[in-house]
Amino acid sequence: MAHAKIPKEKVACIDTCFVQGDFLKLAREYKKGKSKRKINYKIKIKPTKRLKDILDTDTRLFITPITKYELLEKLIFAENLSFNDANHIYLTIFLKQYKNLLEIKGVDAKILSDKCITSTLSKLKKLGKIELSDVLNIEIAKKAEMPIITSERKANVWKSLYKKALSEEEAWRLFKSTT
Repeated sequence: MAHAKIPKEKVACIDTCFVQGDFLKLAREYKKGKSKRKINYKIKIKPTKRLKDILDTDTRLFITPITKYELLEKLIFAENLSFNDANHIYLTIFLKQYKNLLEIKGVDAKILSDKCITSTLSKLKKLGKIELSDVLNIEIAKKAEMPIITSERKANVWKSLYKKALSEEEAWRLFKSTT
């Protein structure tokens, strides 16, 4: 697969699916430790091999505000955590564990413009259904001029909307090859 361009810097936005498993695993460990009433329970984070391999190449991965929202929502509703506990897990990952995992702060209002939504929806009629959060993540990555990594299952539809969309496997090969 020919990529649009190998990035000068190893940076990319990531879809929620790329890190969601790590967050859910940590939430379960956190709840188990908390239920044993351990004082000052600390979260030990062991990233999945896939995520660790990419982060070990000094690639900086960015989470959009949309992905942050989806992660917190999943922790609160799927794992039945309070907002404070969910936010604690989220912040622990960013502040203490993954130095190369960063947040994109703020979003350009044009991403939610009628023109952007109309353009995307007209393309989607040919491609099939795609989640609003996915469309917003793609648009944020476009504005930031970064590749965006998603699951193998979503990659083909995403590529039709943004040439720098990468499947997890493609991202790993791309960033590994630039070390």
